[in-house]
Amino acid sequence: MTIPTTPLSDGVIATGAEDPSAIARIALHGGTLNATVVKGFALSGVSSINAADLVQVLDEHAKAISGGDFSQVEAKLFAQASALDSIFVEMSQRCAQPRCEH
Repeated sequence: MTIPTTPLSDGVIATGAEDPSAIARIALHGGTLNATVVKGFALSGVSSINAADLVQVLDEHAKAISGGDFSQVEAKLFAQASALDSIFVEMSQRCAQPRCEH
């Protein structure tokens, strides 16, 4: 579902219209919520990317998944698993010490 959006200066997305139903669709659109989180955490220092750009890319990824292309998901899951494995190993080593340091 593609929703026309306009990024505001604070990263919030709005339609530019006053239609409450359109605003509700945007607010509840999964891409809008995820884009807000990505912008706030992963890309907080990158001013050239706005939430509307992120929503567009998220929608493209969702369409690819709907079409059976799971390559983006697989790559992300592998990267997350690798990162979590590194954290697990570090925490395991810390707790193996005589005095657990966490």
